[in-house]
Amino acid sequence: MRSRSGDDRLAALRALPAVRALAAESGGTRVWLVGGAVRDALLGKPAGDLDAIVERHSGEIASRLAQRLPGRLVSLGGERFAALRLVTRDGDLDLWELGEAPLEADLERRDFTVNAMALDLGDGELRDPFGGRRDLAARTLRATRVGVFTEDPLRVVRLARFAATLDGFSPDPPTVELARAAAPELDRVAGERVRGELERLFGAPYAAGLGRLAEAGAWPRLWRDAESPAAPHIGISATAEALDARLPAPADDATADRVASGHALALCLASGDPEGRGRALASLAGRSIVSRLEARAIALRLERIRQPPPESAGDLAWWLHGAGTAHRHCAALAAALADEARRKRWDAVLAAAPPLLAARGEEVLDPRPLLDGGEIGRLLGLAPGPRLGAAARRLLEAQVRGEVRSRGEAEALLARADGDQALPLPTRR
Repeated sequence: MRSRSGDDRLAALRALPAVRALAAESGGTRVWLVGGAVRDALLGKPAGDLDAIVERHSGEIASRLAQRLPGRLVSLGGERFAALRLVTRDGDLDLWELGEAPLEADLERRDFTVNAMALDLGDGELRDPFGGRRDLAARTLRATRVGVFTEDPLRVVRLARFAATLDGFSPDPPTVELARAAAPELDRVAGERVRGELERLFGAPYAAGLGRLAEAGAWPRLWRDAESPAAPHIGISATAEALDARLPAPADDATADRVASGHALALCLASGDPEGRGRALASLAGRSIVSRLEARAIALRLERIRQPPPESAGDLAWWLHGAGTAHRHCAALAAALADEARRKRWDAVLAAAPPLLAARGEEVLDPRPLLDGGEIGRLLGLAPGPRLGAAARRLLEAQVRGEVRSRGEAEALLARADGDQALPLPTRR
């Protein structure tokens, strides 16, 4: 049965300026909107990027449309389907040429029924050969056919991503079985493609994201080191929910910090020892599932959570300095992974950090050294090398802790140092 509100939403989609321009420039060639734009319109969500299929003349239509909107054309390559992307200030529009194949054949090669609907821009008819509208109403993710996941194993992760990010949606049992059977084939998917899906998935609550990845068979596979024992966790839900309580999911896209924390959580829950997590992280980076920058951010989290919770104000300042701008994520992750007693101590860190940073700010996170390396070397009689570097770091620690606050105090601390001994610091408390 058709929904009046659904029909109104499709009419509103057809009325968008970019869609109207596409229809006008088609020159009588049949054009359909497909995929996520149609799905989201029926769900009452705002349109994002658009995908369209044209019967023929995609290049000519795209060129005219680029002048009208305006926009920049990019070829997406591929031999089987002529594909062009029009990049505009309001979003992207991908244009695919149908050629001699029937529309149903194009829809059948798509992943899930809710993404396999086509809206005719001419007469407004919704082509829905696989029951996508019915599955939208039922909040069900259903594969369009048996070979969906083996044809492109990345769809295993896409299934988890859609289930985590589409409110109230769940895959039907046969689709889960198909995904789990194909999950081992994720090893042959280009890492950059996996990375794109995971970056979007980690915008959802961690419990939903990791839970759906586990359901589909992608976790712990992508984050597990084969040589390591399994992590001593019965399940992932409680830990991920504890992290969600401390790091609520944003309303918009995932931040780089959220993505790094999601990977760190997945690694900790998949591998039972730090060395195994390190090897698994190296594997993720080697496959480009995480970038080099992301790998450093993840490694920082793995290093910070191994440390005991700081107790004193000085300890807290030095811990915050090491964690940098990711301090909140590091402490939240440590709390989520800790037992009850340590969790309370990490929650105390989360509570104490904001006022300390409000009071001292940059002198904790990014302090200007009171003395440079040359000055330290002259005062201690040290040439450039490891000992001078260690002395500079110890002096920086004293500064961050608030034990020395001026050049004079720094020089006095150095004056108490014996050239053959480590630089002394006030007793930590």
